Amino acid sequence: MCGTPYTVDQGSGVGEVVQDCEYEVYDSYCDYQVLQWTVVTQSAAQDDDLQPYWPDLNLGPGQREGDREERYTVIFASGGKRYTYETSDPDVFSQFIPGSDWTLEVNTFGGVTRVSP
Repeated sequence: MCGTPYTVDQGSGVGEVVQDCEYEVYDSYCDYQVLQWTVVTQSAAQDDDLQPYWPDLNLGPGQREGDREERYTVIFASGGKRYTYETSDPDVFSQFIPGSDWTLEVNTFGGVTRVSP
């Protein structure tokens, strides 16, 4: 809604015609919906051998596979103590052969920070 135009003196003998307007928004400009994927279920595989595998998936209608994550745990035994080392690299994991010797760097909390053959 706009008011009646009027003249504003610029102080130089020239006038500027202006008009005051007010705009009201009665409704949102647009509406939209976003479809978002959500986690329905997670599958995990666990075994005690050196042959890792991905679990079988049973996807239903409208479902899709999400991101995959892998984590391998190696347990070392030395001097009556057990040390745990984790990696997400399958090539690193494949180097750990049962009965092989490894040098471990262990922090003050007993956590393995580095391994080397």
